[in-house]
Amino acid sequence: MRLRTLFPATLGLLVLAGQSMAAPPADLDQRVKRFVQAANQHDVEAMVGAVEPGFRWMHVEGERISVEVVGPDQLRSWLEGYFRTTPSARSTLGAVQVDGAYASTVEFTEYLGEGDVMQRQSATCVYQFSEAGLIRNVWYFPAQEAAAAEPPAVAP
Repeated sequence: MRLRTLFPATLGLLVLAGQSMAAPPADLDQRVKRFVQAANQHDVEAMVGAVEPGFRWMHVEGERISVEVVGPDQLRSWLEGYFRTTPSARSTLGAVQVDGAYASTVEFTEYLGEGDVMQRQSATCVYQFSEAGLIRNVWYFPAQEAAAAEPPAVAP
């Protein structure tokens, strides 16, 4: 009886291990940097071209995850609105850490706020890549005010 319950569990683990064995490209840190560079240039098509068809952009806050964008078409629409309403926004990145198909970083963003006062915020981001090197998912954690004198560790 014990063998019956172990075999399906072991088979399930082997299936999961087989799915994760395909290695993503080695340059995920550069792909994250290019994605942010495209954002700074308001290059919507470069950004849309960097994501896979099932792409999702999610906001993580506490125990809640909100899916904010699904797919390249929604990403394009969201980016066009964002660039139209916040044309001054520019981002730099802290060090990009890569672990398998995941890359994480702290993004520092500056933009002109009310009264044309420069605002600066930072947020942690985690990118998941497909085996083809396209962005599959982004988890974006809450932004917080960043000190004006705080430079990022590494600029894109």
